[in-house]
Amino acid sequence: MEPQDISVTEPLSGISACLLLVKLDGRYRGWRVELCDTDLTASEEKLLLCSVCRGILREASLLEIEGRQQLRCYVCLPQNTIQPVQLQIPLHTREVVSEKQVICPVDACTWTGILLQLVEHIIECPLLHIPCPNNCDDIDNSEGTHTGGYRVERRYLQDHLLHTCPIRLVTCKYCYIEIRAIDMDMHIEECDDCHVECPNACDTQPDGYIIRRDISKHLATECMLQEVVCIYMRYGCEVRLERREMEHHEREYSHIHSRLTQEYFRVRIEEMEKIQEIQTDKIDNLERENLKMKQDLTTALSFLKTPSIKNLYWRVNGVKKRMISREESYSDPFYVGLYKLQARINWYTVSTSIKYIGVYIHVMQGEWDDRIKWPLMYKATFSLKNNLFKNSNYVKRIEVSKEKMEINSELFQRPKYTRNNGLGQPKYITHQDMLNRQYYHLDTLSFIITVQISPTNSQMTELVDSQIPCLRDSILNLNTQICQIQTKFT
Repeated sequence: MEPQDISVTEPLSGISACLLLVKLDGRYRGWRVELCDTDLTASEEKLLLCSVCRGILREASLLEIEGRQQLRCYVCLPQNTIQPVQLQIPLHTREVVSEKQVICPVDACTWTGILLQLVEHIIECPLLHIPCPNNCDDIDNSEGTHTGGYRVERRYLQDHLLHTCPIRLVTCKYCYIEIRAIDMDMHIEECDDCHVECPNACDTQPDGYIIRRDISKHLATECMLQEVVCIYMRYGCEVRLERREMEHHEREYSHIHSRLTQEYFRVRIEEMEKIQEIQTDKIDNLERENLKMKQDLTTALSFLKTPSIKNLYWRVNGVKKRMISREESYSDPFYVGLYKLQARINWYTVSTSIKYIGVYIHVMQGEWDDRIKWPLMYKATFSLKNNLFKNSNYVKRIEVSKEKMEINSELFQRPKYTRNNGLGQPKYITHQDMLNRQYYHLDTLSFIITVQISPTNSQMTELVDSQIPCLRDSILNLNTQICQIQTKFT
């Protein structure tokens, strides 16, 4: 009789009904228990045995069927039974049954004994089918999933664990790694230490086999039956033969190999001559680039010597003619630090019938604009030279403040065109005061213009200073490349 698996953690009487429950492998399993004889009285049978399966009751349901009352276990209850009367078997009646002789419910087992001893026997019954401790139910190798349980009689369990269990660990005879028995065939097909035959069936190996990890080396260097290419393949010989035949091929076709080699090197020499022409052009380009970098280095060094303050002496001739024509006058461009500037005079500015001249400073496009900091902040002083008294020049200052920068920020940014609009003093001096003989002499005015850039902008010369080593390194690298190319083709 096969046991029934009961999903309970305690042997509840309401679930076990007429089953014997024994806890095996962490779960309860149950059997119907049969008496050895029927020496029960009629009254005991009515109270202790199911009227259908004749199993020993632990709890019963009282039914009235065809006018007769019957006791049935929960297994034998008719379907759609509505609220049967539940009866608890009296304790003293069950004690009487516990002393009765019963048969082991396991198939083929001949054990008999009293009901009280049956549980102990079931736990040790040699014919009882128990699950393998390795949980070795049917396994699908392709997916590695469990599909069904496997049980073995207790008496054969040890032999099963040692010899037939597919989950048992066995040792690979080649690499001595423990592998599951069910995976051994797959492991042998991949084991690097496994003994295999040469794919070409050669007899080079004295032992008659090759270790799998050495098969590539064997085919590449040892196997005489392996197909190999001629050593003159790079020169044009396309013959492929077994290794044992290649020596004969090299000896018999030596004249052909010689001709192929000569043709190969002739083509290579032509290619090298073309490459040499290309490299010669490359040398010329590198030398031109080298010359340009040297010029950049010289320019950078010269501009680094330019101070952050500049005094410009500007002598303006033909003053009366300029005043009449009202044509603006521009000084020559000059650098202060790395910033290119220009001064301008506006000869005619009218304010309440008083005529003035205006002076301005313009920021111009320069060579280093992409490497210096913007906006430019500076202070400028226009001094009109006094020809009669020293240290009595007519002086007015121009200074870039935050307020002016907020109003006319484009004046101090990097120029988009030749020069920005100028900042200055539109009412520098009246015409009447300017033509005073102490300033105006021989139709000439002399200005001393002093421009000083802010410390923030003057610090940008460090960028150029840091680029000088880079330029020098680039020049050295170019010289090295030129020497290497020249050496290679000489």
